[in-house]
Amino acid sequence: MDMETIFPMGFPPATAFYLSFYALTLLIHVVFINYVLGGSVYMLAAGWLDYREGDPERENVVASVLRDWMPFALGLAITAGVAPLLFVQVLYQIQFYTANLLLFHRWMAILPVLMVAFYLVYFSKTRLAQRLPHVGWVVLSGVIFAGFLFIAFSWTENHVLSCQPAGEWKSFYVSKRWFFQDREVLPRVALWLVGSVSNMITLVSWQLLCMQFSQAQKTELEVKRLSILAMATLVLAVVCGGIYLMVLSPETRQAVFGPLARIYLLAAGAGVVMQLAAWASQMRYSRFRAAWLVLASVGGVLMTLGVIVAREAVRLASFTPEQLKALLGQHARVETKGGFVCFLFFFLVNAAFIAGAIYLVKRNKMFARN
Repeated sequence: MDMETIFPMGFPPATAFYLSFYALTLLIHVVFINYVLGGSVYMLAAGWLDYREGDPERENVVASVLRDWMPFALGLAITAGVAPLLFVQVLYQIQFYTANLLLFHRWMAILPVLMVAFYLVYFSKTRLAQRLPHVGWVVLSGVIFAGFLFIAFSWTENHVLSCQPAGEWKSFYVSKRWFFQDREVLPRVALWLVGSVSNMITLVSWQLLCMQFSQAQKTELEVKRLSILAMATLVLAVVCGGIYLMVLSPETRQAVFGPLARIYLLAAGAGVVMQLAAWASQMRYSRFRAAWLVLASVGGVLMTLGVIVAREAVRLASFTPEQLKALLGQHARVETKGGFVCFLFFFLVNAAFIAGAIYLVKRNKMFARN
């Protein structure tokens, strides 16, 4: 379906507003999710490699930082997920709720899995967890990663199911299957999973940069290791993105490269190039440099935002013109209800509380060291 033909003047104001704020709030949510999901990947890999190398006592600075901050980042990810969850219900009410109901038990399983992963992340910081044998720590990290991977898989499965035509919904309901099998699901999960690692590396590198100033922490090995890992995951993300585009139908692929998402797809590509250049330059130094981390951060934002917009282009391409017109009418009706001022107020209040919490944690750590 050609969006330019249906909307020659662009989306109506209400739809454009909700799509824009959905993309922006989802971007904030994804940043924290990347830290948690990518962090769980790193902690599992670091624990396993240390175990294989027979050096369980060796300190891994990055894993230590992740262990300290992942509980807080998970709390931020959950809090930041409220806004995009509200916007997606406004934008795609029927499709979103239908997918939820069709998956039912599988969808509701997210809550207990999230609770277990949430408490295990906090448990990993305790002294009891630190006294676990190394193989126990690897198992603990594996369970945490499996929990977050299950949640990521479930959200992807829900999203892909919501984009299916009504006939596919009926056949899935009649089959009484718990899992929705589609060729899009695994490439999408792989793309988000690999991308989360590269974004996590940027975030944790900023933390290590602060450690260089406050603790004179020796991070020479981590600079090279993280730079190489970031470049490798970026290349792998591009490969996963290419595989995902290959499994799409020609019509859907046309929507990704069409007017709606084309410029954002180019921005995502530019973001990947910027990050590769930043990490290739950073690797030449023995300490983290703010200039290269800024470049990597800007590139990461462009890459993530571009993928988010392309994702919505794929979703919109699954609708018929009649369905789109019905959605537009729904958006216009919702806009008359107001509530944006209230949303913005509490958004700013929550942001202030989160910033205050980070400041208090950093201040208390400085007092403890002194």
